Amino acid sequence: MRVPLSLFCLTMLAAAPAQAQYPGGGTSGRATGETYRVEIGGYIWNPAPEIIVRSEALTQARLGSTIDFEQDFGIEKKRFNQIKVVLRPATKHKFRFEYTPITYEAPNATLRRTIVFNGQEFNLALPVSASLEWKAYRFGYEWDMIYRDRGFFGILLEAKYTD
Repeated sequence: MRVPLSLFCLTMLAAAPAQAQYPGGGTSGRATGETYRVEIGGYIWNPAPEIIVRSEALTQARLGSTIDFEQDFGIEKKRFNQIKVVLRPATKHKFRFEYTPITYEAPNATLRRTIVFNGQEFNLALPVSASLEWKAYRFGYEWDMIYRDRGFFGILLEAKYTD
């Protein structure tokens, strides 16, 4: 009986305490997923070319047809790419930039109806070409007034420029 009791006491003295707790030094204090300095994203989208123009909206002409690029020129649906960059110099500050180039072309189209553009009549079956090039830029600044490890609340100021 003495030997088992001695072994039990020796085992109890030699045992180390269990360290079940996470030994990490704590969290970074940043919101979940917000541990970056630069974020770069590329997006692909496939919008329908629902582009409608009236010539009298562009000039002082009083006569004009509504021109539907999809119906009148046969412009087809096309995929576009978009680039987005976010710079984060400090925890509560972000600078945003987006660029979207949009181009539609119908180089060898034939008018499917008679239209009036800027007071001038274009007859049915007339060969025409149409192109639309549009570049959209978006610049933004985000300031997070309240910033916690589970989320943030702030103000976003943006400017959009189209060329």
